[in-house]
Amino acid sequence: MVSLGSCIGAVIVTYSDRHGITYEGLEVGLDWALAADPPHRIGRIAVEVRMPGPVTDEQIEILKRVANQCLIHNTLMHSPEMTVELRVGK
Repeated sequence: MVSLGSCIGAVIVTYSDRHGITYEGLEVGLDWALAADPPHRIGRIAVEVRMPGPVTDEQIEILKRVANQCLIHNTLMHSPEMTVELRVGK
């Protein structure tokens, strides 16, 4: 979860810096819950971004879109091909 929160924070800071939006004091909080059905996994993630303000309604909508485009968010939404390799010894 830390990587998702960090990624969202980073893209918001980058966008805010480019567009003169105050972000010092930005906080990103995450909450999650396990899925009720198999396989064992996280079934819900809630992200809360707290901007220090002032932020207009238009900027809020843009920042939401920016947050939803971070690398980790996109990876979670579109499952990557994954391999697991186990090596023993050196």
